[in-house]
Amino acid sequence: MDISKQFSFTDFLAYLFPGILGTSGIFLLLMSTPLNNSLSRLSIDLSTGILLLVISYILGVIFSGLAGDLILLFRRLRRKKDLRESLYLTVFPNEVLDAFRHTFQLDEKAQIQWSEEHYSMCRSIVAEFMPETDLDARRQNGLRQLRKNLIIPILIWFAVGILEGIRELGGNARDWGITIIIASSILAFLILKTLMDRMRGNEQREIQRVLLGFLLAHKIGLFDLKNRETNIQKRRRTKRAA
Repeated sequence: MDISKQFSFTDFLAYLFPGILGTSGIFLLLMSTPLNNSLSRLSIDLSTGILLLVISYILGVIFSGLAGDLILLFRRLRRKKDLRESLYLTVFPNEVLDAFRHTFQLDEKAQIQWSEEHYSMCRSIVAEFMPETDLDARRQNGLRQLRKNLIIPILIWFAVGILEGIRELGGNARDWGITIIIASSILAFLILKTLMDRMRGNEQREIQRVLLGFLLAHKIGLFDLKNRETNIQKRRRTKRAA
C-alpha cells in the first residue's frame, strides 16, 4: 500500500505547525511556574530541536482531537445541525439524487434520505474517476484541517496573554495589564471566529466540488457501465504516468 495515498506532506504540516505554535505557548505558561529554573537551563541543540519537533507534532495531533470535540460541543450547545447535514444537497439536489440512483442502479422512484454515507459514496467515486476534482476537494479539506488544528493553540496563547496581563496588574503597570487582557480577549475572539467561518467555507466548497464533479461525471457518462472498464484503464495509465 502506498502510504502517500493515506497520508500526505500537507497532512503532516497541518499538525506540525499548530503543534509548534501550541508548544511555544505552553512553554511560556510553564515559565510562570516553579519549573522556570529548570526550563531556563535547557540547552538548545540539534537533539533538543528534534525532540521539540516530535513533541510539537504529537501535541498537534492531540490539539486536533480536542478541537473536534470542542466544535461538536459548541454546535450542540447552539443546537445547530452538523455542517455536512446542512450542505449535502444544496447543489442541484434533484439532479444529484437522480444521478445517484442511476450510478448505483437504484429504482428511479426509490426514496433516498441523504446522509453522510451517501455523500461518502459520491466522494469515493469522484476520487477514482475525477482526480483533478478530488485534488481540489482535498485542498479544501486540508485548509479546513489546518484551521481546526489552530483553535487550541490560539486558546493557549489567549491564556498566555491573560496571565501576562494579570502579572502586570500585580506590578506597577495596571493600565498596561488591563490593555493586555482586553487586547488578548478581542484578538482571540476575532481569530477564533475567523477560523470557524473559514472552516465552514472550506467544507462548503469541498462538498460543492465533490457533488458538482459527481453530477458532471454522470452527465458525460463517465460512470456508465459500458465505459467503466475503459475509464478504469485510463485512470490507471494516468496514475502510472504521474
